[in-house]
Amino acid sequence: MNTKTTFSREGIYFLFVVIISIIGSIVREVNPMLLLAAALFAVIPAAGWVGRYSLHGINAKRKLPMRIFAGEPFIVHVELSKFHDNNSCYNNSNDNTKDYPNVSTAPDSKSDPQPEIESESNSKSESKIESEIETTVQTTAKNVTKKDNKTKLPTKPNANAKKVKRKSQKYTGSWGIVVSDKIQLNENNSDTENTSEFILYEPAVYFEFVASHNVVYKTYAGKLPQRGQYKFGPMSISTRFPLGFFRHSKCLLGNCEDEFYVFPKIGRLSPKWRIHRTDAAVNRQRYRFRPSHGTGEFLGVRRWLAGDTKKWIHWRASAKHGQPFVRQFETKQNHDCAILLDIYDEHLMSAPIQSDNFELAISFAATLVSEMTRRGGCDLFFATSKPDEEYLSGPICLPLVESVLRRLATTKLESKDNLPKVIIETLTQIDPGADIILISPRPLNLINSPRFNSIKHDPRFRTAIQRIKLVDTSNKEFDQYFSLQ
Repeated sequence: MNTKTTFSREGIYFLFVVIISIIGSIVREVNPMLLLAAALFAVIPAAGWVGRYSLHGINAKRKLPMRIFAGEPFIVHVELSKFHDNNSCYNNSNDNTKDYPNVSTAPDSKSDPQPEIESESNSKSESKIESEIETTVQTTAKNVTKKDNKTKLPTKPNANAKKVKRKSQKYTGSWGIVVSDKIQLNENNSDTENTSEFILYEPAVYFEFVASHNVVYKTYAGKLPQRGQYKFGPMSISTRFPLGFFRHSKCLLGNCEDEFYVFPKIGRLSPKWRIHRTDAAVNRQRYRFRPSHGTGEFLGVRRWLAGDTKKWIHWRASAKHGQPFVRQFETKQNHDCAILLDIYDEHLMSAPIQSDNFELAISFAATLVSEMTRRGGCDLFFATSKPDEEYLSGPICLPLVESVLRRLATTKLESKDNLPKVIIETLTQIDPGADIILISPRPLNLINSPRFNSIKHDPRFRTAIQRIKLVDTSNKEFDQYFSLQ
């Protein structure tokens, strides 16, 4: 964190005026003008030293929000602190601050001779004083030994403690501190090879004053329009205090660089989409009576039908009515869902219309996942057509949702098609009653498309065609089901 000092525009102008004044005073031999120019020139190094000194012991940290969605505002908290390395100057173990009583001893006869001729009253009073002095010395010595046998009366104060205290008193606060940050798109997730095309933001926060051994907090707000993996940092601290002639700055490395995912935009599902999905559930008879192998809630009994097993015969009802009756159960509605995203593009076309449809497909998938989180009580299976990519599945929960959104944040078009294999793997891993939603940015025909020739004769694919709900974001009627907020 070496401090870098550069001349500001005002400093260059001031230095130019001072140099012209010095040259003019020398040529014209004007001594007062030369003294004034010398005084002005002395201000420049003094201002530079004060500015560099004000950055000593300053450190900055940021606190990012839990989640950032594309197109939505977010707030970043910035913490500016000023602490020095020698914080232990106030707790010095060698500095004993105990006050001990002043012990006075009896006067020595050799050092302080007494007169030979004295009156009897003076001799009595002196003998009393000597006896009192001896008793006070003995009592104070006993009290000191009883209180702490290991303590010693300090003869000299600790010199190191004095020096440290004097140093701590020299530290002052800092004025006019600017903390700047950098936000840029991660190079590994960018489709472009030119680094100059990466999205770059440089937010800055101004702190008027920060006292020594103190912490100040401020925030800055922003909005990122594009999803992806971003890198925050490194942060830098700068100041132009006191006169603005110099700009002193230092870069904070190490913990000041954070990588963060900006999730896709979240839209709004229309009531028509919910009605359409409910109708599909009714057509598949989600609520069914299962007398033979039911595990749901017990509803009642009904008459025997052909094909019913003897295991679920209700013998008491059968004896009462004189004919066989079986128990019936209700199967709860299945809200499990499998979301498949088609990202195949043979030529990787980057037309604006196609890219908008692709971003719309990603936002729709993110909205479905968020909707399932609010509803809860279901299982989620998520996969894309990217080759050799791990599938995400399990009960709906925040870690699983964040993993899906993180993958959607960095998803891009692929030139290799793996959708047929993904469909077969999905059918083998999900529940038979779960929904299958296939999202594609272009029209897709599951029956006649040559992409599915490899699985066309698979019986699992034939039976699953009716279960798959195909969503084409390029269709004009898609606006009736979904809209971005």
